[in-house]
Amino acid sequence: VTEEENVFQSIFDLLPHGIICQDQKGAIITLNPKAEELLGITTAELKTHPQAAIWGGTLFDEKMRPYTIDNHPALLAIKQN
Repeated sequence: VTEEENVFQSIFDLLPHGIICQDQKGAIITLNPKAEELLGITTAELKTHPQAAIWGGTLFDEKMRPYTIDNHPALLAIKQN
């Protein structure tokens, strides 16, 4: 582990905002400690729970249309780099 990676990990761990890291398919990879606190689930527990269980079901946009893997804003941002 490089010094740069240690600095990044420290920032990730100490931020006062919840951060959720997802892959391009929408699978959650990791949460920072604040996100774990806000969601009430740890990264370790996350590996045994489907994403819908964490979010409490389907996510909806402002017009109450369900998000899909093709139109979820976080996944679109990831795909567009």
